[in-house]
Amino acid sequence: MRIAAIDIGSNSVHMVLVEASGDGVITTIDRAKDMIKLGADVFKTQELGKDALERAHRVLKRYVDLADQLRADEILAVATSAVREAKNAGDLLDPFRESTGVTAQLISGEEEARLIQLAVRRAIELRRERGLVIDIGGGSTELAVGTADRYTLGASLKLGVQRLKATFGDGELSKKQVKAVRGQVRERAQAAIAQVRDLKPSIVIGTSGTIRTLAEAILIEQRGKRLQHINAEKVSQNDLRALVEKLSTMSMKQRLSIEPIEEKRADAIHLGGWILVELLHALEQDELTVSDASLRDGVVLDFLSRSDAAVRQSSLSVRERAVRHLALQYDRGGPQDALIERHARELFAMTARDHLLPVGDCELLAFAAQLHAIGRYVDFKRNHKHGYYLIRHARLRGFTDDDATIVGQLVRYHRKSRPAKRHKRYRRLPKAMRRRVRILSALLRIAIALDRGATQVVQRITAKRDGKTLIVTAHCQQPPANELWAAARRAPFLKDELGVDMKFEAEVETTAADD
Repeated sequence: MRIAAIDIGSNSVHMVLVEASGDGVITTIDRAKDMIKLGADVFKTQELGKDALERAHRVLKRYVDLADQLRADEILAVATSAVREAKNAGDLLDPFRESTGVTAQLISGEEEARLIQLAVRRAIELRRERGLVIDIGGGSTELAVGTADRYTLGASLKLGVQRLKATFGDGELSKKQVKAVRGQVRERAQAAIAQVRDLKPSIVIGTSGTIRTLAEAILIEQRGKRLQHINAEKVSQNDLRALVEKLSTMSMKQRLSIEPIEEKRADAIHLGGWILVELLHALEQDELTVSDASLRDGVVLDFLSRSDAAVRQSSLSVRERAVRHLALQYDRGGPQDALIERHARELFAMTARDHLLPVGDCELLAFAAQLHAIGRYVDFKRNHKHGYYLIRHARLRGFTDDDATIVGQLVRYHRKSRPAKRHKRYRRLPKAMRRRVRILSALLRIAIALDRGATQVVQRITAKRDGKTLIVTAHCQQPPANELWAAARRAPFLKDELGVDMKFEAEVETTAADD
């Protein structure tokens, strides 16, 4: 199987194309890289610049054409910090999807850290060692802690070479500016450093072009020649600090005299160097191991680890397969989502005589329950909005546009503000569709609340009527702590739509072992 992975970074856009054999061997067929510097404008204006967008469109189209020529079976794409933060991210992602059919996933910094660690543990022999991975990009720096078979911690810091360049420029740094750069690194890394130190990693591994270039410059100076591969090579913190101090006293043009620094990296490599040096100093680590592993390698490995689960769906309908595949793409679809789906179906059935919605809406509600949290893959705080975007741009097979719209709207309104006419996309829906969204989103909120602690305590629900009150019984094997309280808080949303009061009670069902 041939897989192409494209990494749309804040500094560079990369692609790797590999051949994955059935026995687990992965062979690189081709690589490509263009330093577009998408973050150069974003970290000043919060928007992707026109010139950078034009360069990116050309490069991405060329990469997809190359992948097609090389007979790639799958083309995967991820976008990171600059695109995450750009107000006009759609100006890049939408034309890319429309012209190539490839949907780029906006991934969170924490997910970026996980994927990088996944790649590193295949490139560096960790065994039982707990390693810290540092990846310095254009807009963010990722920290990931784990062993050869386990990922423990991921953190994303708003520290990157293009982000710092937007503040400090590309020229020489005065002593005052160096102090300011180091202070900014310490401030933004403080919380993550505390978490990492508690885990006591025994090895620190550096990835990304900035780190590899700095390390290679040191190794060339020490050995008098360029190395063909620098994976697993080691450099000291003292040597890194000496090099970074030297680079900080140079103009951009002067930095080009140091091999292997390239023109497109010379503008900000000294700033990335201070990020690395300060992190090593704060962690009290004297040595750095360099790896040539990358985010795109992690994207490939992650896809391969999921592919078996993704294809074992022959008994599912086209729509079920599409939803399952989308959920797996964004690390969802586990037992918690299945339980929330069950509660959503139960709530739909017990309120059917009140809402009088078509039976097919129960399936749309179930799909929304499976997908409600996929936006967390991008960002937790706005995950409902990210989830809507991901669903509306996923081209779900078997769905009419109206059905996909409703599922997206339910995910959009599964939390935070309720549907309101001040929301442009909701306001544009036909009146009947707006009613369906209001009712179904109210049911979804209650279903999610019934697993408020993510403990799966409430296994099923039943209901009986007492006049206009619906008494819902949560059947549990232990007393629910927060679930009924959370569900009761969401119930007024449904009452506003249907005039039905809901009360919640628990029935703890003992097992034979408890008797």
